[in-house]
Amino acid sequence: MWPLNLRIVSVPLRALYKVEDANYYNYSKGFNIIAWISFAAGLTSYLLVYNPITDEIKSDLFLFTTATGLTMIVSSIVYIVLNLFKTINKYIRQDFYKEKKKENIS
Repeated sequence: MWPLNLRIVSVPLRALYKVEDANYYNYSKGFNIIAWISFAAGLTSYLLVYNPITDEIKSDLFLFTTATGLTMIVSSIVYIVLNLFKTINKYIRQDFYKEKKKENIS
């Protein structure tokens, strides 16, 4: 069986209910840009292997992964690779870094 890595994550409830100006999940005007980039990459891969309008298979890769499977793989890889950059990871995990900053001040 493949190894399964689990981590304990604490979610600041103040941020979920927007108490005390805790806006940890308020990305760029409500849009997570990194997720949109990953979505666009997945959509592009979908359209490169399959044309849903004409029902035409454009690549033999479709026969192994299907368009949806390839989309999930590409989107996941793009999201993970983008998260390897420190500034992007800081953008995604705003809650972690803001809570860490509060602990260092206290």
